Amino acid sequence: MPAPLRIGVVGAGLIGGSIIRAAVGAGAEVTACDRDAATVAALEEAGVRVVDGPAEVAAASAVAFAAVPPQAAPKVCLAMLDADAEVLVTDTASVKESVCRAVAADAGPAQLARFVAGHPLAGRESRGWENADPAILAGAVWALCPQPGATDPAALLRVMEVVTGPIGARVAVVDAHEHDVALACTSHMPHLAASALIGTVAASAPALRYRLSGGALRDGTRVAAASSELWDEILRDNAGNIVVALDTLVAELGSLRDLVAEGRWERLLDRWQERAALRDDLQGARWGREGTVGALGWGEDLGPLLAFGRRGGLVTAVHRTDSGGAVLDTKAVPAPTTPG
Repeated sequence: MPAPLRIGVVGAGLIGGSIIRAAVGAGAEVTACDRDAATVAALEEAGVRVVDGPAEVAAASAVAFAAVPPQAAPKVCLAMLDADAEVLVTDTASVKESVCRAVAADAGPAQLARFVAGHPLAGRESRGWENADPAILAGAVWALCPQPGATDPAALLRVMEVVTGPIGARVAVVDAHEHDVALACTSHMPHLAASALIGTVAASAPALRYRLSGGALRDGTRVAAASSELWDEILRDNAGNIVVALDTLVAELGSLRDLVAEGRWERLLDRWQERAALRDDLQGARWGREGTVGALGWGEDLGPLLAFGRRGGLVTAVHRTDSGGAVLDTKAVPAPTTPG
């Protein structure tokens, strides 16, 4: 019988805790640490092995996750890379360029080869071990951002195995800069938009407006309740890309405002229908229609895998071959319902 997979997690909050629960449920041997005494007690009560810090986590693990905020991620990753010469290290921060840059600045080539930057797109507005749930990771898209010429392809393959295997997510292999540009539009800007929306509603007669609110306001403002401490770090780290995304949103709103003010109702209806079709495409590509299923041969050249990720392709499983290679199960983005 093969030895159980050894997984380490630094930080047992919402994401780290969900990784822990998923790994334990899959039969992995999990070692974790957390700075919060109550969380440590809860981990021990759940039967998770708890150690003092990142170095001890690394020493006990084959693959270790730094599930900490962006500013802490480089230090934690470097501590684990320093502590053990074999452990593979990845993080979960929602910004990638700054983390990759900071790790690269202080890591030697051998250490950097074992670092695979990552980001699971699986957050909620709630946080903490008590809200951790492996279901939020099952089927989630998990970005992995290898550094060409620095990341060992074998390390990327092994991290992909863990993420798609016991954790049950689907991997998008993408460039760190392209990740941050995309997340500015798909996550960071929408969080600010939610904050602006609730601020607009509450600007006058909030009691009446709250009472007369419906599902659109509830859904549109949900993420305004997210942790301000965490989001302060994210917004600072990705500010340049977020400004571009906000400018695009402001221009879009300004265009709609002008159509209403000028009474150009037919054009407004056309715009509404155009955007509704785009929303259908988003729903289908991300949460609905299944795309084309295929296979991708594994090679040392990461270019084809990065190109596949740039097109929205996902790796859903890793299969090792008898010859020592691997084949990746993949899923491409479904065809859009709208042209172009």
